[in-house]
Amino acid sequence: MNISSQRLYRPAFEQRIELREQSLQYGHTVRTVDRPFLKQVYRLSENAVIFDRNKNESVPGFGRILEGHLYINGVAFILTQDITDYSDPNFAKERAFWLRKESGRPEWMANTKPAKLAELKDVMSRLSGRKDDEIPTQPGTCISEGFIRDGNGKPKEDITFVYPHSPVFSFVVWSNNALKESTNMLERSGEIQSYLTQANARTLRKGKT
Repeated sequence: MNISSQRLYRPAFEQRIELREQSLQYGHTVRTVDRPFLKQVYRLSENAVIFDRNKNESVPGFGRILEGHLYINGVAFILTQDITDYSDPNFAKERAFWLRKESGRPEWMANTKPAKLAELKDVMSRLSGRKDDEIPTQPGTCISEGFIRDGNGKPKEDITFVYPHSPVFSFVVWSNNALKESTNMLERSGEIQSYLTQANARTLRKGKT
């Protein structure tokens, strides 16, 4: 799932949604079978809407995108999620080929929309706008202009932040909560040192802070 954020005034957000829906409604497809371009609209509230749309004019209609728009705390978010949906009878042949025995694919892979839609709605329900100097009091993940509150389960998070400073320098922060080891990183510093040397890297500080 991709999430982008922008601080906006509410009228600008409302205009964005109106113009975006009009654009998708008039979206063109090369093949008649892939129409309409905009498959469905889910109006979750006056602040949240999800568009089920084709990827572009030439990609078949069974490979689509869920595009969510959310406005909260003065911030407009756009969330996108790829889905596969062969449920339309017009794609029966493609569905049969996708699920052919030698592919080894389970039947649920022919329609990932229900699961992806539920996932998108869940993230939107936990997303809120946030000022740069605002520190959340609940567990979760800070993103640009926003905060994703943790849900009931423990999600797998692979997050990268890139802060470009110039054409020759950028500051990158990467975290992955699914990488589990029996010891922590500082306890493994001896093993890690050879990799740091290869990358021309060094430890600025280690120990409790």
